[in-house]
Amino acid sequence: MYWRDKDQHELDFVLPSGRGKVDVIECKWSAAHFDPKNLLCFRKQYPQGKNFVVASNIIQPYTRTLGGQSVTFTGLNTLTL
Repeated sequence: MYWRDKDQHELDFVLPSGRGKVDVIECKWSAAHFDPKNLLCFRKQYPQGKNFVVASNIIQPYTRTLGGQSVTFTGLNTLTL
């Protein structure tokens, strides 16, 4: 399921993962096109869970901290929740 708030912040997939945790998946053609503002807005309301960006140009997964959130960047072939 996707998520959108009244201010039109939107995420592609939100997946309940147990006891108040919600994982987020954003899909992008290129990792360079990811803007964390929607994710950060969502995490103000739902702080617990994993964050993923899936992009076609990522061969090797890596993790970055953006706005205090750990975000794993991965390709579709290496996505593991």
